[in-house]
Amino acid sequence: MDSGASSLLVGSASGKEGLKELVVKVLSEEWPLSAKKIHSKIGARGVSFTYQGVHKSLVGFLAEGVVSKDGRGYALSKPWLEAQGRWLSDTKKQYSGGSPPRLSSLLPNSSVMHNFRGVISVPYWVLDNIADSITPKDVVVEHWFFAWPAQMVSEEQHRQVKKFAECAGKFVLCRGNSPGDLHCLEYLAKAIGVKYIAGAQVAGDCDVIAFRDFVINIYWPSSHKQKMRKAFSSPSIASSMQEVYDYVFFGEGSQMQVPVVITRNAEMAKQIIRETLALFEKKKVKD
Repeated sequence: MDSGASSLLVGSASGKEGLKELVVKVLSEEWPLSAKKIHSKIGARGVSFTYQGVHKSLVGFLAEGVVSKDGRGYALSKPWLEAQGRWLSDTKKQYSGGSPPRLSSLLPNSSVMHNFRGVISVPYWVLDNIADSITPKDVVVEHWFFAWPAQMVSEEQHRQVKKFAECAGKFVLCRGNSPGDLHCLEYLAKAIGVKYIAGAQVAGDCDVIAFRDFVINIYWPSSHKQKMRKAFSSPSIASSMQEVYDYVFFGEGSQMQVPVVITRNAEMAKQIIRETLALFEKKKVKD
């Protein structure tokens, strides 16, 4: 009989997720086990769930690759355990101020926060991660306070921007409506076919990016927002862009800490995408 694996699944303490967590805990202590034995061992913990509920969770786990099954019964799958290990390693690095996470390392229904140093490091990270993850079927929606990152990209990131042209749809709601915002938004519209609405009531607390089952929340410091507001108030687009460039790469912005929360939750992402597309459809009807 094998034993010794540790349960790394993060779940709630009650309801459907509570049952799934218990299934993983039981299989982390002993395996392989039949569905009946798993149900019995959960009951021995003083928790009441039906056999049908346990079996349904196991079927779901098989489809998700969390467990494997052979003639002897169910066990936690090795690929899933390895993914858990990678996630723990990445999380440890983040809490110790190490490298930012990769979207590919984030487990479903989990969330992680990372403090980025330098405001430009955030859009660079976003470009690198999303460009490496999107497919032609994906829709990407973004809510921005200002559109300043659009023309702050290097040649390498510009190549990443081009990858967005291949996805199914790119939609941006921007709170800013200044000549500088419109200049940056129009650049993206021409470069990769972004559809945008400026002057939208979004990004009050944070910028939001949603695609597939990922949601990224970027909490720009108030001093950064003040700087962007001042720079973009200039009637000269060239002056605005130069001021932002100097601030981002050489000024206060190059050292600023920016908290970013990355969540992998399909329902949350779908809701944001659905509500964003509804606004674009409403605008289209009005136009």
